[in-house]
Order: sequence, then C-alpha cells, then structure tokens
Amino acid sequence: MNVIFEDFDRIGKIKVKALTVGCFDGVHLGHLKIIKELVKEKPNMIITFSPHPRVFIESKKDFILTDEKEKIEIIKN
Repeated sequence: MNVIFEDFDRIGKIKVKALTVGCFDGVHLGHLKIIKELVKEKPNMIITFSPHPRVFIESKKDFILTDEKEKIEIIKN
C-alpha cells in the first residue's frame, strides 16, 4: 500500500474502484473489517485525517487513541 501525505489539491486525479474515508482513530475490529473488504478491490484508497478533525472542533488532543505513525502501520498491515 502506498502512503501519500498530500493536500487534496495537490494529489491530482486518481482513479479508484473502492474508497473509504474516516479518522480510523483506535483502529478497531469494525475498521479492520472495512479495510479488509476494501483491499479486495484494486485500485483502492483510504483517506484519513491528521490531525483528527475533533482537534479543531474541541481544541483538545487528549482523546487521541492511535498516533499517526501507529495508525498508518496498522492500516498498511
């Protein structure tokens, strides 16, 4: 799986057959089921956010369950 850190405006056109969007904080069994189904289709894409959108809404960071690096490793594997 390729990991791309980009602003959406800079990515350009990407054609995918399957896509999921989410924060995927605290990657749990529900997230893993979605990801396992997604990877059956090629090409596929997962869009996630860093920082978590809740940081902007509530100005708190103490709720984060999985840091960015750990989340990416879980999703990649």
